[in-house]
Amino acid sequence: KFVDSKQAKHFASDCPMAAVHIANLSESVDLAAHPMTLLRKAYGL
Repeated sequence: KFVDSKQAKHFASDCPMAAVHIANLSESVDLAAHPMTLLRKAYGL
């Protein structure tokens, strides 16, 4: 519910198992990303 209430464009977790569970329970998140992946996208690398 917390993730859905923030209406974020991205969701990150350094724990792959937790990320899958949170993404499955969330209505607004399709897939979780690793924090380093989001940094790479942010810097265009």
